[in-house]
Amino acid sequence: SQVKAVESVVFKNLIARHHLELARWMADYYQASMARTVQLFVPKRIWGGKTDVLFEAPEALPTFELKGHALTDAQSQAIRRIAEAKKPVLLHGITGSGKTEAYLHLIHQTVQAGRQAILLVPEIALTPQTMAYFKGVFGDHMAVFHSRLTEKEKAVQWWKVKSGYAPLIVG
Repeated sequence: SQVKAVESVVFKNLIARHHLELARWMADYYQASMARTVQLFVPKRIWGGKTDVLFEAPEALPTFELKGHALTDAQSQAIRRIAEAKKPVLLHGITGSGKTEAYLHLIHQTVQAGRQAILLVPEIALTPQTMAYFKGVFGDHMAVFHSRLTEKEKAVQWWKVKSGYAPLIVG
């Protein structure tokens, strides 16, 4: 049998080192194979070598502006307390009390600091209106994950996050 030379590398650095470390821990803890555990970190379509969903990494993200998103005193106080907290915080309020606006400002601060943010939506039916609200600030620089995505849609969203195109992930 003859060994052939590698012609090209389709995907380079598909999984970050810290994700591999997490996969190792998961494989150990759950008594799973490393191969199966690593597959949890990358959509099936990409493991299959499909390149029809690639996103180019942007040179730099645009400056996201919060025009027309003024905060009330209560929202400003809540944001300040959350920013100062050294542990998880529950933002409690009735429907329409302005929690989403506070989340928008906190996520904006996170993205402006060069990090990514994940916004969890309590039910899939709220995803479209949440995406529409945040699109006003982040435009198309968002990714969405939920159980109704096709394999191709999952791969596209994954690449948006991996490439740095989407600093906000809604799920």
